[in-house]
Amino acid sequence: MTRLLGRIFLLLSLLLGIGGFFTYQFWCRATSPVQLDSPAPTVEILYVVSPGTNVRRIAEDLERQGIVRSAYVLRILARWQGITKRMQAGEYELSPTMSPESILHKI
Repeated sequence: MTRLLGRIFLLLSLLLGIGGFFTYQFWCRATSPVQLDSPAPTVEILYVVSPGTNVRRIAEDLERQGIVRSAYVLRILARWQGITKRMQAGEYELSPTMSPESILHKI
């Protein structure tokens, strides 16, 4: 019985470790800039936030335009940092070399 519990504990620990590793890898990739520093000139886009536009719409637009890797991660970051209510309408110059956090702080 003790051996069985030990094996179950070992299996669960292994699965938890593997899951944590892949979650960490996903998060690191999703929160990094789409385009890392490259010798080619970066293209900046003018992104317009209309009054009343919610974070979900902004995140989906930025993902579609290739400015961020994941709309879902951008929304999580905005909620986690309490930025969702402070976003303002306006025109913003954004680039794929910007991290999701810097994009949120700019908007």
